[in-house]
Amino acid sequence: MMSVNSSSNNFNHHNGSDSNNSSLLLYMYCATTLPSSTIFLLYNVSNIVIVSPLCVFVIYLGLQRWRLQRSVMSHSDSFTFNMMTLELIGVLGNILSCCGFLSNLSVLMIGSQCVTFTWLGQMPFIVLTCLEQYLAVIHPVTYLSLRTERGVRIRNIINGCVWFFSFIIVWMTVLIGNILNVLLVVHFCIMSSFCSFTVLYALARQGPGERVRDRDRVGQSKHRAFYILISITAILMVRFFGDLLWVGFFVYAKSTNCFILMGLHWFSMPCSLVLPALFLHRSGKLHVCWKNSSQDEDDS
Repeated sequence: MMSVNSSSNNFNHHNGSDSNNSSLLLYMYCATTLPSSTIFLLYNVSNIVIVSPLCVFVIYLGLQRWRLQRSVMSHSDSFTFNMMTLELIGVLGNILSCCGFLSNLSVLMIGSQCVTFTWLGQMPFIVLTCLEQYLAVIHPVTYLSLRTERGVRIRNIINGCVWFFSFIIVWMTVLIGNILNVLLVVHFCIMSSFCSFTVLYALARQGPGERVRDRDRVGQSKHRAFYILISITAILMVRFFGDLLWVGFFVYAKSTNCFILMGLHWFSMPCSLVLPALFLHRSGKLHVCWKNSSQDEDDS
């Protein structure tokens, strides 16, 4: 394990409430001292063990489906695969963080930046999935027009913008601090909440031209979209609460708060699991796993 005396001394020397330098020193100090380092390592190892196999499995299923069908990828699948690629960068950051903890502080800092890049890129892809469901229910004509070749080009441009946006925001976060992360989460929570409540309103009323025999079919589609939106909104709220506490501890915390500070990492894990879970649900894999587990219980 690396020696942390120098980082501890630097932290005590530069401990200012508004200094980004102090925030970085506090983070490195907490990540490398007991007992908070145990939480830090446990989070990184859990991400490596849980998220990386899930990402690889989702990408494998997507490539397998594309090879068999040779059809245009849906927008939801595109957002999911981009996020899975992003998550694998985060897993690389988790690996570097563990290696840096055991060997070199510089490696740990690089790993932390990779994880930060993944955190910032998660939310746009999650909210884009939210907006797709919103368009499918509230503006079906617009949604269908976006499934054309022109819509695919727009989607690919948006995906590229999200990647560029994530790089820029990581750089800006280094310059102006963690408050930017909270502002982004607030913005994305408002967007997902708007989509959820709008779809809920659409569920509560029947369209003027909606026929009775189509009501059940349309209702099922709207309910499915609403459940997806509610799940995403709830997970973003969890993320917002964790980020709010994160910034609060960075601004006001002392070294004695390190255990709680490192524990706040876990608030971001649901964001890593929501899109792959929705993809597996769409592909029927979750239903198959649930059915197989139920059969095993009945046999026993």
